[in-house]
Amino acid sequence: MTPLPIPILATRHRRDWLIALAAGFCTVLLTAWLFGHRLQRDVQQQARESAQLSQEAIDRLLDDVNATLRQVEPLIALPCQELRARLGPVVAHNPYVRAVGVVHGQHLHCLSTFGRVAIDLPGAAPQLQQVELQLNKDPLAGAGLINLDVRRQLPGGVSMLASLDMRLLQPFLRRVVLNKLQEYGLVIDGQMFLRDRLAPTQPAVDALSVSVASARYPFGVFGQTEQAELWEYLLREEQLKLPLFLLAGALAGIVTYLALRRWRSLNGRLEQALRNQEFLPYYQPLIDSRSGRCVGAEVLMRWQPPGGALIPPDRFIPQLEENGQIAAATTLLMRQVAADLAGLSLPPDFHLSINISPCQLTDPALAADCRLLQDAVAANQGQIVLELTERVALESTGVTQETLQRLRDQGVKIAIDDFGTGHSSLAYLTELKVDYLKIDRRFVSTIRDDVPSAVLDAIIALGRQLNLVTVAEGVENERQLAYLRTRRVSLLQGYLYARPMDYPAFGRYLADHTEQPAQSEPAFSYH
Repeated sequence: MTPLPIPILATRHRRDWLIALAAGFCTVLLTAWLFGHRLQRDVQQQARESAQLSQEAIDRLLDDVNATLRQVEPLIALPCQELRARLGPVVAHNPYVRAVGVVHGQHLHCLSTFGRVAIDLPGAAPQLQQVELQLNKDPLAGAGLINLDVRRQLPGGVSMLASLDMRLLQPFLRRVVLNKLQEYGLVIDGQMFLRDRLAPTQPAVDALSVSVASARYPFGVFGQTEQAELWEYLLREEQLKLPLFLLAGALAGIVTYLALRRWRSLNGRLEQALRNQEFLPYYQPLIDSRSGRCVGAEVLMRWQPPGGALIPPDRFIPQLEENGQIAAATTLLMRQVAADLAGLSLPPDFHLSINISPCQLTDPALAADCRLLQDAVAANQGQIVLELTERVALESTGVTQETLQRLRDQGVKIAIDDFGTGHSSLAYLTELKVDYLKIDRRFVSTIRDDVPSAVLDAIIALGRQLNLVTVAEGVENERQLAYLRTRRVSLLQGYLYARPMDYPAFGRYLADHTEQPAQSEPAFSYH
């Protein structure tokens, strides 16, 4: 591989900056939107709390008016002139009450202010001992003044009425919202008093509205803010926070750029590792569960930088898969494994498994690379097994099926690695016509003293029903070994036997563990 030319590097550098700028711009927009959304929610909550304060204040005012009506109830039988004289001092003590009167049926016939009158009231009389509220234009004062009439029904069709000047109630309906004084409306029986007039109770178009109803009296407090005012307030507040939004965008852009550079840097290091053949094969023995002999090995990729520590696969294999270098790395690994096996004395029916990514099934060179390994184990009737990893989902296309058929015709076996995790599924077992089923270590780790593991047993039973060779990973103690042997799992690997090792160490291990131990059971047949 040759280094990338300068123009390509410059193009990538500009692309990274553009991506970072886009990330920063999107962060500014997202932060501003989230702030505006939260601010609008806070404004609505503030408006609702303000409406509730107005409702509670009017509740207290009506409590006083109701107490005044109770106080004058014993006077209703007096003649109007005497009643007027007795009501005057009572009304004077409540600054919000303009007049108190007596109503027979729906006819107001005596007022504390004018004495005898004859006024028909709209609507129906309230229920006994109930308080009714009505918004009415003052029939006597004129000039369009609005009264709030409070009626309390008594026995005998008589009711007491207190008339309140709505102009005096306006302070109860003013609250600070959006950092400015806002008007609230008093809603009674389908009518709303707003400022100095009766208004419709439906909210205006494009308005933020809130309403709070009283639990003790038949009224509610309604408020609304025009969207234009709301947007003006939001923009004003967001302008104050603009430096913070820009700072968040700048940080997001810098982080994105540094992440891209790190990603580019790792890609560059991986390209250099491929050129220098720094990816090495490590071998983990496969043990026949019945005989206890080493009958094969799984090849695992490790990265050995010059003068550095060994890098585990989870640190670089996902990147190789993402940038499309996994096929080249696997080819180099297979060639090195073929060279290693040429110097070893392999036992009969030696099993050699190697991991491949599902994306490599579209690589036409895969079959030729497998041929190299087959030639290395041919003298011992060895078997090559390709383990499909679960990190990337496999798309069953015509190309992948053609590659799989070519491999089968060539005698290569297929295994599903880490079955039950990641992207592996039951569909793989039928679509890919696999030969081996590898049980992930997390299921093996569920084995406890004489306690059946339902999921593990189900996987083993599935493999037996489909006539597949089962391989258990992560075997670490004798309890797990006994459990798996009892259930006739074919092959085992794990730290109970050996950790992954380099070629010289594997050669020594193989020499010491290929002889069948005395009094062992016959090995399983894998063909």
